[in-house]
Formats: sequence, structure tokens, C-alpha cells
Amino acid sequence: MKRIICILITILMLTTMSQAVAFAAPTTTKATTKAATPAAPKAITSLAVPKNVHALSGFGCVKLTWDPVPNAQYYIIQRSVAGKMKFAQIATTKERYLVSPVPGIYTNFAYRIIAARNEGGKLIQSAPAKIRESAVSKMRIFVTFKKTKKYDDVTVKKGTRIGADAYGGGYYIFNYKGKRHAVSRISVSNQNADYNRKSNYSKKEAAFFINEYVRQKKINTDKKYLIWVSSYTQRLYVFEKKNGVWSTVKNWDVSMGMASTPSPTGHKVIQKKVPTRHGIRFWNCFSGWNALHGVSGNMKSHLGRLASHGCIRNGVTNAGWIYANCKKGTMVIIY
Repeated sequence: MKRIICILITILMLTTMSQAVAFAAPTTTKATTKAATPAAPKAITSLAVPKNVHALSGFGCVKLTWDPVPNAQYYIIQRSVAGKMKFAQIATTKERYLVSPVPGIYTNFAYRIIAARNEGGKLIQSAPAKIRESAVSKMRIFVTFKKTKKYDDVTVKKGTRIGADAYGGGYYIFNYKGKRHAVSRISVSNQNADYNRKSNYSKKEAAFFINEYVRQKKINTDKKYLIWVSSYTQRLYVFEKKNGVWSTVKNWDVSMGMASTPSPTGHKVIQKKVPTRHGIRFWNCFSGWNALHGVSGNMKSHLGRLASHGCIRNGVTNAGWIYANCKKGTMVIIY
């Protein structure tokens, strides 16, 4: 019996020691790591120069475009008369284009496009991208007054030479001391035209011009085609409306009236069509017998410069295309 009691006591002691060891076992604690603080964004100290800068001539305006500059918030546009280098800020924009009205269609302007950003209260600017451009020009005819002429507000003295930028009804129309005036063709002499025979407006420029022209003049037409005759470059452009926008579809050289017998300017419409007159084919008349008509032989070599007595001459094939495709009522803009 004593032996049994001793065994039980021994077992009890071993059990107690085992539990004590278990409770005394050290506990492992997870090491807490402090979260890393994100690094502050690096301050922007410079901006790249705008690239792929382009300019389009328009109706009394110029359109500038460029590629976006990384990190730029906006763009500063400056302008100066070309060659004078007196730049003044004309606009800021968050877009990557600007349509800028110009103060004169016969002046070439220099532009600077500068990427900009406000960083911590400091203005960061790129070096400027530079480009030159002017609005679409129109031909001027310089004339000399044969005698003194009095208008309501001014007097133009005999021998005065002025530049007319429009013609109609037998009158040269011109600006003089800030106002529009007219003088009859028989009251002037020494007519001489200023226009450009060496370069033409691109299809893209022509489309930009005509869309600005009809928008600013609030012109609407339901005809399929619209025609612009550039008096400055002696070139005709045909446009077709697609999704509400006029696009250039054809263009070719023409001959307008000489300085002493100018073609009417402004916006006209094709009023009548005559297949042949005086042996000349495809008359598309827009002002009396002034017409877009065809020429061939020696006359064709004159295309691209002033040569007619008021009509606008085209190659026979091109005049025939107008005759077949541009219905009566089609608008003809001569500018």
C-alpha cells in the first residue's frame, strides 16, 4: 500500500512540474515595423520647349498648334510684328492650340509659345518655340486719283495713291484714314496689282479659312459645294461639306481680271450657266456676265496671274467640272 501511495505522489509531482514548465515557457512577440514615409514628389524646375509647332492662315486670324508638354499647366502666347522683336503677351491657354485674331491681314507676325507651370509659388517657364505666320491676304490694287475728290469726312487730293482691297460695280473700294470709301474706275489711273504668284495656300489652310469665313459672316448654304477664289494667289478652291465642316476637295490656278478691269470681289452665287459664248466654253456666271469659264490654247498659259477683263478664267476641264457639278445657287467667295 505504501508503495502504491509513493507511486501516486511521484506521478502527481511530475505532472505539476510539467505544467509549471509549460506556463514558464517564454512567449514570442512579433516585432512591429514602422511604415515607411513616402518620399516627397520631386520639385519640377524646368519644362521642355513645345514641339511640332504649326501655324495656319485664316480669315482675319492665325491658328497655332503644338504638342503637349509634360508637366505644363498652361501655355503663354506672345506676338510681335515679324522682324521687330517687340513681343507682347496676347493669350494664355490650357489647350494645345490657339486661334488668334490679327490686327492686319497684310502684316507677317512672329509668335512665341511658352510652356508654363506654377510650382510652390514660383513660375516655371520653358524656352519659347517660335513661328511666323500671317492671316490669309487678298490682292490690293494701287491706283492714282486723277483729280481731288471730297468725301463726307475727308478729302483725297489729286495724285494720291491708295491701295484698294475690293472691287464692285465699277468702283475700287479702299480704307482711308480709318474709313471705307470708293472711287470709280474712270477716276483713277496707273492701276497696279499686288498679289503673290509664287505660293499657294495648302488644302488645310484653305479649309480653315473658309470655315472661319462662313462662321464669321454667318453664311448658310444648302448646296453641296462652295467655291473660294483667292485673289492673292490666283487659285480656286472647291469645298464639300462633311459632318458640318467644309473640306477642300479640289484646287487649281485661275486668272482674275487685270488691275484696270478687275473681277468683282465678295461673296456671290452662280446665277446662270451657258455652255458656250464667244467660242468659250462652260460659263458659270456669278455677276452679270462675269463668269467662271474655261480657256484653252495660249490663254491657258496665263493661268495663275491676272489676265482677264473681269471674268475668272479656268482650264477647260476644270470649268467643265464646275458646270457639271456646281448647281445654280452655289456660292462663290472672291477674297
